Amino acid sequence: MKIRITGVAHRLGSDILHPETLENYFKRDPGTVEQLSGVTQLHRMAAGEDLVTLAKDAAIDALTAANVPLEKVT
Repeated sequence: MKIRITGVAHRLGSDILHPETLENYFKRDPGTVEQLSGVTQLHRMAAGEDLVTLAKDAAIDALTAANVPLEKVT
C-alpha cells in the first residue's frame, strides 16, 4: 500500500495563557518563563473543545489543503 501525504494541518486550543499570568501566579519575575523555557504563550482547550473536536477540525483542514472532498473519505 502506498500513502501520499498531500495536506497537513494542526489545531491548538483557543484558550491562550500568557507567560505573565504564570509568573504572577507563581510569584516569579517578569520574563522568567520565556527566558527559561522559550514559551511565549500556552494554548489550552477552552470550554466545548476536546481532543476529538480539535482532531476533527484539523483533519478537515488537511483535507481541504489537499483538495480532497469529504465525500472521498471512507
